[in-house]
Amino acid sequence: MAERVLSVVVDGVIANAMSLASEHISSVWGFKEEIGKLQVSLTKIQALLHDAEKKQLHDESLKIWLRQLKDVAYEADDVLDEYDYEILRQKVETQNQVRSFFSSSNPVVFPVKMAKRIKTINQSLDEIKKDIPLLGLIASLNPIPQTGLERETDSFIDGSEVVGRSDDVFKIVNLLIGANNQQVISVIPIVGETLHLEGNLGDDIDVSHTRRLSLISDGHTTHAIPLSEDGVGRLRTVFLNRVDLGEKILEFKCARSLSLFGSCIRELPESIGNLIHLRFLHIEDTYIRLIPNSVSILYNLQTLVIKNCRLLKELPKDLRNLINLRHIDIDNRIFVRTKLPTDIGRLTCLQTLPFFDVGQDIGGQIEELGCLSQLRGELSIYNLEHVRDKEEAKTANLVGKAGLQKLGFYWNRERDGNNNDEDVLEGLQPHPSLKSLEIENFKGEKFPSWILACDNNSGGLFVLDHLLKIRLENCNKCNKLPTLGHLPLLKVLRIERMDNVTCIGTEFYINYGGERSSNSGGGSGRDVVFPALKKLVLRELPNLVEWKDATELTTIETVFPCLEKLRISSCGQLTSAPYHFPSLKKLAIYEIKSTAFERIISKLTTLTSLQIEYISELVCLPEQLLQNNRSLMSIDIKFCSDLVSVSPHQDVTSLQSFKISGCEKLSELLNAPLTLPSLETFEVSDCPNLRSFPSLQGAGSLLRILAKSCGDEVLPTVLQSCPSLSSLSIKRCPNLILIPELRKLHSLTNLEISNCPNLQSIPDLGELHSLTHLRIFRCQTFKCLPEELKCINRLKYLEIGGFCEELDAFPSLSSIQHLHTSLESLRLWGWAKLNSLPDEIQHFTSLEYLYIHNFDGLEALPEWLSNFSSLQTLELWFCKNLIVVQNRPYSRCHNFMRVFPKYVSWHYGEFIRVDILLSPLKGRMCRGRKSSMGPFVYYMKIESLNIQQIACYSYPLVALGHSCELATCSF
Repeated sequence: MAERVLSVVVDGVIANAMSLASEHISSVWGFKEEIGKLQVSLTKIQALLHDAEKKQLHDESLKIWLRQLKDVAYEADDVLDEYDYEILRQKVETQNQVRSFFSSSNPVVFPVKMAKRIKTINQSLDEIKKDIPLLGLIASLNPIPQTGLERETDSFIDGSEVVGRSDDVFKIVNLLIGANNQQVISVIPIVGETLHLEGNLGDDIDVSHTRRLSLISDGHTTHAIPLSEDGVGRLRTVFLNRVDLGEKILEFKCARSLSLFGSCIRELPESIGNLIHLRFLHIEDTYIRLIPNSVSILYNLQTLVIKNCRLLKELPKDLRNLINLRHIDIDNRIFVRTKLPTDIGRLTCLQTLPFFDVGQDIGGQIEELGCLSQLRGELSIYNLEHVRDKEEAKTANLVGKAGLQKLGFYWNRERDGNNNDEDVLEGLQPHPSLKSLEIENFKGEKFPSWILACDNNSGGLFVLDHLLKIRLENCNKCNKLPTLGHLPLLKVLRIERMDNVTCIGTEFYINYGGERSSNSGGGSGRDVVFPALKKLVLRELPNLVEWKDATELTTIETVFPCLEKLRISSCGQLTSAPYHFPSLKKLAIYEIKSTAFERIISKLTTLTSLQIEYISELVCLPEQLLQNNRSLMSIDIKFCSDLVSVSPHQDVTSLQSFKISGCEKLSELLNAPLTLPSLETFEVSDCPNLRSFPSLQGAGSLLRILAKSCGDEVLPTVLQSCPSLSSLSIKRCPNLILIPELRKLHSLTNLEISNCPNLQSIPDLGELHSLTHLRIFRCQTFKCLPEELKCINRLKYLEIGGFCEELDAFPSLSSIQHLHTSLESLRLWGWAKLNSLPDEIQHFTSLEYLYIHNFDGLEALPEWLSNFSSLQTLELWFCKNLIVVQNRPYSRCHNFMRVFPKYVSWHYGEFIRVDILLSPLKGRMCRGRKSSMGPFVYYMKIESLNIQQIACYSYPLVALGHSCELATCSF
């Protein structure tokens, strides 16, 4: 493998030498002869490598020879790459007509230095060639390597690391991002000379024989990694995850690929511009505020990726100098804050540009896109109100960009007038190969002709016959939808927030001029419209009253033959809709009138999923819905205020999930004797008029049951006949007094009984041996924990408390003492009288999470908390008299969250994240001082501080000490 890599190395050097030897500048500088000699030497050696690869396994001297050759080949590649960089630098500076501020190349010294280095390399190769006769190598015929016209991969990277082929690099990066962190260090060989380290990176790292380095920290900030000096400068690929090397990254002087991940990275040094070999720079999930302008002199850079850098406010202003740049991948949030620098049109090699913000000044106008003929993939164009007219829009030459698959056109929503939107959109005609189109905040009254126009030069086909997806949003001046039924491949259509549309009529399906393709839909275009559409969304059309059925208005025989998903939301005036949906599987209806809903479902026979919300005047679920759709698997009903009954009169054998909530008048639910053999999930919540829980007979497959905020007094005894039930949640049922026996639920793993103030008792839990999560809280009639908990051995999560407030102390935890080494999470709900935590907690040393709520009398945390070595998160809520002094070992838990103390003093805590929810504070402040200020955070090493206010304050919420290393603070 190593020698195959070497062959690639030599190939690359030969190709580069041939290309650079032809440059006129090499003759001027006087070392064209040396470059030619280098090419000849490597060509001769290359012919021997195949034989060397076979023999080196059994010949140690040959291995040494190959290692020496590889070192020289890499050095040659670096030298030629510097030479190539100098050519690019001079090209850029000529364009700018000014010498670069960052340039360190002396026009006199550089050629002398280059000639000397190439001569040294040739001398090394001469020494290597002397050993060839002794090694007995046989030459094979190899073709002369070729180089691309634009040197897309000017400088290779061995093995899997092919810079210039960004897709390969992305795969490597994604592989490393997704790697699971280990608690102990692990070394993972990938290919060739690759070193991949995870975990605790405190030990010395030898990179003397490494070309590719990947370091992934174990989650804690790693500011210094002791890399061996021998080899750092030869690294070609560097991947750092949660590792901040600071100025150390400048030692990667030969790196072609540099990836920086993790919040510990806060800035890039200005001297990053010295990494002149870089082709790939990836920065993600950091606290970097700006990218140094020196990045603009990395003339070899081909890919720049910046993701999830929340504080970034500035991109390099001279980005236009990166004339080799092919891919800019910046996420939307960064784009909104930073904008692209001017003169982006100079990056003529650019293939990926996700966003472009149209400006008014020269260098930022839409004509910049005209020069980017190689663009492909996705492009979103913002602030189109700055484009004056159709002719200016045409300068973007979108119609000539065949590589663009997805286009988004966006105007600013908050603006007066329409700024000639119709003309501008007409001039933005895309290439016919476009597959996805989005138009947002368009203020024209009609859509452009190219959406529905024929191209007479292509046999009558429509211009955008390859469109797969269309989204039209907030086009409020349009009172009609464009004709889209003719598009033969359209699969997804979203129409959103179009206030002026009152009727969807014939024009939506066919155009009045009769310009329809006879080829649409496989030769039957005059009989089928929307032949391929699979998903249709109509959202927030507040004035839409009527949606007409094409088959009733025209000679069209089939509409939406392939439609599988239909979603209609916030169309409160809609009273009429089509009913021909022969393939519909998923229907989601929100906030429309019941007449439209009932018409839509009247002929459905293929439905598998139904979601409805806010359907006014719907009294009962239509019987034919369940009768006609024998494959219906899911029903979800919410906030239908007039719904009284959901009681089908026949078995629903396919139903797997039934959920209903927020239906205040519901009184009948599955009351008729039914067989529900496939039902797995049953949830009822916020239905106060429902006095009797469904019997659920014949529901032997039930896995999950939720009863929340219902009027039931007793749950059905049929629960015992659900052997597969794994989760049972009973919440906020004020009338509930009895829960039936649960002993036969041997598969139950999750049980919650909460906020049931009149519940007299809970059933025997002793035989629920599979139980891992148990919540019993805020049931005010309870005075102790169930004794049967002694029989439960698998419990990992326990939430208890909020019992009878007459109790002066929290009930004994003796029934769970056997879980002291296995319980991982414990949540305790107290009440006003409680002034201490149960002493039994100190024995639960395996706890990773501890939550304490409403222990109003608690003034200090117990000393034994410091023994919880596994504790990662401690939450304190509504402990209004608690004084927290953070100078104990438990202050090192990863999260100290949501604190409601009387006053707080933190000292020297090492936290990753702190969330504080404040309640009114009174009295003295931390460190013994009287103050009207809120909590004081002092000498903390935290990365994120989130403060949420519960009451209004007339004083600052938080004071930060001068040594507080805080990256983000949100209120």
